[in-house]
Parts: sequence; C-alpha cells; structure tokens
Amino acid sequence: MSDFINSFTFSAILYSLITLLLYVVFLKLAKRLLFKDTVGSNKTLNNPKFKTIVRIIYSILKYTLFVVLVLLLFSIWGIDIAPALAGLGLLGFVIGLSAQKFIGDIIAGFLIVFENHFSVGDTVDVNGFTGTVIDFGLRSTKIKHWKGHVKIFSNSHLSPLTNLSKTHSTAIVKFNLSYDADLKIINQKLSKLLIDYYDSSNLLNTKPKMLGISNFNSFSFEITIICETIVNQQYQVERELRELILTKLKLKGDDFSYHAHKK
Repeated sequence: MSDFINSFTFSAILYSLITLLLYVVFLKLAKRLLFKDTVGSNKTLNNPKFKTIVRIIYSILKYTLFVVLVLLLFSIWGIDIAPALAGLGLLGFVIGLSAQKFIGDIIAGFLIVFENHFSVGDTVDVNGFTGTVIDFGLRSTKIKHWKGHVKIFSNSHLSPLTNLSKTHSTAIVKFNLSYDADLKIINQKLSKLLIDYYDSSNLLNTKPKMLGISNFNSFSFEITIICETIVNQQYQVERELRELILTKLKLKGDDFSYHAHKK
C-alpha cells in the first residue's frame, strides 16, 4: 500500500511538472508569435487597432490556458471538483459576486475593441489622467503619463474617457510689437516665414495663420499665430515658431517685444 502511494505521488508530481512546463512553453511561444516585431512596410501588422486585437487574443488565450492548467492538475491528483463546487454554498455566492466585476471588465474590454474607443498607442485622458495607452487586455488598460509613471485602469472604470488622438491639436503663439513698428512690412516678412515653415515641417495639418492684432497693451499690441498640428505636437510647433520669429523676423530692437502664450 505504501509503495502504491509513493508510486502514485511520484507519478502525480512528474505529470504536474510536465503540465506546468508545457503551460509555460506554450504561453511563451504564443506570446512570441503574437508580439513578434513587425519590421517592414506591412501596414496591417503595424496598425494600432490590429495590435490592440492581438493583445485581446493573447489575454483570452492566457486565461483559457490557466483554467485548463488548473483542471488538468486537479485531474492528475485525482480530485473530483464537482462535489466541491456543489457544496460551496455561501462561499460560492461570495465568489459569484466578486466575479461580477471580473465579467464587467471583460465585457467593457470587448466593447472598447469593437466600438473602437481607442487603440494601443493612442493618447487618452481618463478622469484627468492623460497619457499613452501602452497595453490593453481583457480586464485592464495601462496608460503611461508623459512623466514616465504608468497607471492601470480596470476596463469598466475607463470613464470619463477622451481620446485625444482622434482630434487635432492646436498651436498658439503670441508676441508683442511696439506701436512704432511697421505692421505692413512685418506682415510681409511673417507671411513668408510661415509659408516656409509649413513647407518644411511634417508636424502641421494646416498652414500657420496670422490672426492679426489680438490685444492692445500699454506700450505694444499683440499679434497671434495659430495652426493645427498632429496630435500632441502643438508644444513642439510652438517652440519652433517662437525660435523662428525671434531669429528670422529680423525686427529692430525698438520694434519687437516678444512673449509667448500657450493653450
């Protein structure tokens, strides 16, 4: 009897180890195949929505394999879980209530994908937290702030959410000119400068537009320039425009008083 028990225990341990090894190998293989670098010009593989769907597939596969692993381990050790499940009673009720949130997160994850709320790589704002979606799974979404810290949201708690990548950004630059400045000459120089900048930049959706005089101050008047940029590049465009105005406009010191305003 003792030999039988020892033999059964040894076999169960051996089969359990083999099952665990196969689980780890298969999971790593699936991850490598799904997330391998898509270097090249294949637009489908590099599409953000495609990458998001791949992550969902991996998440489903991971949870499914884990359930299969647990069932196999129970089977190897000869544990019949049917009576245990039937006798859970109050514990089963508590677990069921806890599972509601889990199921809610999964449903929310599917809705996000099928309704195309956002994709991996999009910039979003969730309840005041703004960042880039770096990972998306069945239950949760990871968003990385521009400062580097990452926040994890349950999919059912991604509200209110604004997808900043579905709209353009706006760059606004303002500077002051003395009342003695020759506005006609300045307009000519500035118009050429803005056209040249538009032709050379790949960050703009529209040509920079000079709105004219936007405000009067005690010793100067204010000129405003505005343009649409690709998402989240408005600050870079504003910096470049300020530098160009400061270095290329070539106004006399008495005419040009510079300050910037950002929105």
